[in-house]
Parts: sequence; C-alpha cells; structure tokens
Amino acid sequence: MFITTGRNKTLLSLLALLVLIMVNGSLAATNGTIQINSSGTYRVLDGGTVITPNQTPPANPTNFLFFNGAINEAATTNGFAPAAASSPSSGIYKYDFIGTGNIGVLAINGNRYGMASTGYYYTAGAYSSGAIALSGTDPKNFELNFILDHEKKTPYAPSAIGVVEAQTRVNDASGNGTDQVQMTLTVSVTPNSGASPNLRTINIGTGGTTYALVFYKSGDTIPPVGGWVTNAGAVTGPALIQQNSGTFTLKGSYLTPNTQYNIIAWNRNWWTSSADTPTSFNIGSFGSDGSANYLGRQWATVAGAGGGPFSKACNLTPVINTFSLPFDFSRSVAYTTTGGASPSGTVQTVRQLLTAIGNVSVFGWYDSVEKKQKGFTYVNNANLDTSTTVPGSTQTVAQILDSNLVQDLPYQISVAGTSVTLSITGTR
Repeated sequence: MFITTGRNKTLLSLLALLVLIMVNGSLAATNGTIQINSSGTYRVLDGGTVITPNQTPPANPTNFLFFNGAINEAATTNGFAPAAASSPSSGIYKYDFIGTGNIGVLAINGNRYGMASTGYYYTAGAYSSGAIALSGTDPKNFELNFILDHEKKTPYAPSAIGVVEAQTRVNDASGNGTDQVQMTLTVSVTPNSGASPNLRTINIGTGGTTYALVFYKSGDTIPPVGGWVTNAGAVTGPALIQQNSGTFTLKGSYLTPNTQYNIIAWNRNWWTSSADTPTSFNIGSFGSDGSANYLGRQWATVAGAGGGPFSKACNLTPVINTFSLPFDFSRSVAYTTTGGASPSGTVQTVRQLLTAIGNVSVFGWYDSVEKKQKGFTYVNNANLDTSTTVPGSTQTVAQILDSNLVQDLPYQISVAGTSVTLSITGTR
C-alpha cells in the first residue's frame, strides 16, 4: 500500500501526465509528424468514402505507406517506417518520423490508390501547404488531403502514334565512294494516363521499360519472341523495341522506300501482365483481339531514294532552256519524247540524252566549283570536232558526251526548229 501526501499526489499526477504525453507521441523525438484525419477538412478520400488507417496505432497501418523520396506504387510495406505512432483521438492518427528529407505517402484501398507529397500545416494562425519535409530545426505536423485517383491496372492504350520519315544522302568517309541513302523513321508514342478518378500510371520503376513498339513489313512472317530485332538503330527485320522513352528512332536495312509497315505500341507499369509479350495478342490485327491496351497504325514510306519511279517533263524550245534531272543515273532511267529524234528508250549518258532529243544546237551546264557556265554549240553538226577541249574545262567534247548525266545538275539545252517535249522516268 502506498500512502501519499499532497506533495506526492502532485508528483504522481505529473508523472502520469508525462507518461500519457509520451505515449501519445507529443513529446517524442521527431523531425516531423503526419496526421491522418477521419473527419474535418483535411482527409483522405476514395470518392466520398473517408480512408482511415486499417490498423490502430501504435502499429503502423498497411493502407498508408510512407517513403523517404520516390513512392513505389506497387509497394505493400513501408519504404520509410514511422518512428512512433499515436492512438487516435477524435479520429486523428499521428505518425512521428525522425531523419530528414521529403516524405511521400501512398494510400491503398483494394485496387485503388492515391499519392501525396504535400500536406497542410498550421502556422501563424492559418493553414499553409508545402512539401512533406522532415527537418531537425523546423519540424511540422502535416495533415493530409488527397484522393485515391489511380487504379492498379495495366495502362490504357496510347492515344496516338506519330511518324516522321526522313531520307539522308550519306557519302563514305573518303568522299570518293558512291552516295548511299539512309532512311529514318521517328515514331512518337503519346501515352494515355486516363483521367481522375481512374488514372493508370505509366511507370515500372528502376530498370524497367515503360514503352514497347513492334515494327514489321506488311505481309512478313512474325518471328517468335527470341527472333525479334531489338536494336532501334539497326533494324534488319521485324523489330520489338523496348525503352523508357516514347520516341523511337528506327534505322537500318529493313527500312526501304515505297513499303508499307505495321506499327503497334503499348505502355507498361507495375501491373502489366507477365504475359505482355508479342505472343499474347493478335499482332496482325493491331490489337483487335479485344485488348484495349494496344494501339496500331500503318505507314507507307514514300517512293524516294531507291524507291518507286516518278517522272519529270521538260518542254525544250529554240531558246536556252535550263533544267535539272533529279534521277539516279546509275539505275535504269527511261524517256519518251514528243517531236524528238527517238520516241522512247533508256538514257544514262549525255550523248544518249542529246541523241534522243535530236536537233540540239547548244548544250551546257553550270560548274558549281568554278561558278561559271560551260558547254559547246552545234552539238548535232556533223562537222563538230569531238576531240577538242571544252572551253574552260580539262575534258574533251567526247568525254563530256560519254559521261553519265549528273543528278540535280542544272543543264542548258537549246533546240533548232520545232520544240521537243522530253519526259524522263526514274528513281531518286
């Protein structure tokens, strides 16, 4: 039995109060407190339903998880556990933290969740908002106010697939080799996160890939998963490219002009099925197997360099006619004429072109190096001495006549008598 005097009663009362305060965490060593309310202004809601911790402190709740830094949306345990917790009083739950840095909060209710990295704290007689930050010099009591606006589901299908096609002439390192044409397709995938309260994240965490793209020619046989080309910079066959950026830069020998390609894109997150591979959906029908998570489109490359043929027509009159021919004369180039010496045929050299036109009186070209016009007159004159050197040139007339026509070089031709219409068909 204890006998207490008035002084002892006072001392015991103070001790009891101190213990009560410490149990409730108010005097616990802390660099910040997170307060979760079940009533009042600052609450966590799922729709109109208030979300409160599903465990009573001092145990840590499993439906409110805390992280020092980035939030792991797929987590089931704390990434940064509270140092202490206070039992609810008037529907108020408090969690004390030590350490420093920003805190993120993940709230979970079944397959729905929400995230917060800011909170409200009372200062100078009013509430202010700010990042939930732990500080040894300025600890704050943050009250939460956010909603559960995300679903734990595979992402929606991308909202758009954009394609930009480019062709670049590339010469070898010496500058003396044959020019080659490199085609590049830049495919931009626009993700679709949806809208609140049914957002779906596009994120798979450190080391994962969040964008995937399948690219193949229409009519090609799709290989098994292990047979895909996976390097966007060296596409030599049907490709499966996976990366963390929505911009895919596709290059390689598989890209050719005048060809139709199929493109299928999708996104990934923590809840993407493990079966999310090119074998898990009907790739030939652009996701029309019922899946809502894929977007497909087709793209036909232009008939550019090395591609399908196109034509250019020139009307040649007795005056000086300046024109250029945008064709690759290392390939077959066909012509037709109206009023010319030859109605049709193929052309590669200057002589073949002039012979097809017939009755040419002047032929010349622009020398881009010396910045001057060069040429000769009376081309079809039987008395023309083809062994003479072209004025201002080191080549003879015969050498010029027997050289290949130059792609995009400006030529000048004048015909004597009636006009001639020349139409040339080739590839670039």
